[in-house]
Amino acid sequence: MSKFDIGEVNYVNFDEEFVVNGHDSVWYKRKSLEYEHEVRAVVRKISNSNAIFSNEVAIDLNMLIERVVISPDAEMWFFEVVRDICHKYGIHCPIDWSEIQVPVYY
Repeated sequence: MSKFDIGEVNYVNFDEEFVVNGHDSVWYKRKSLEYEHEVRAVVRKISNSNAIFSNEVAIDLNMLIERVVISPDAEMWFFEVVRDICHKYGIHCPIDWSEIQVPVYY
């Protein structure tokens, strides 16, 4: 039997906030990554009342991935590797450079 959970990641300052260890830690990331607005899907295989993380789940990644955003500091070879991996695994989405360092004009 498997249990499937999907939810938003909580972004916290680990120096100031206590986060429960164990399986719930999958829902937390550093506050500095809050711009990602990440959603995670977690599948737990239940066996003898013990939760075990499963590593084999059939998923259509094209239904889950809207686009891939690459760091503005990454070099072109990295962009090409990401593009090739997406092609290899049949992921059809835009691959963009992050605009986080582009100046904003008001």
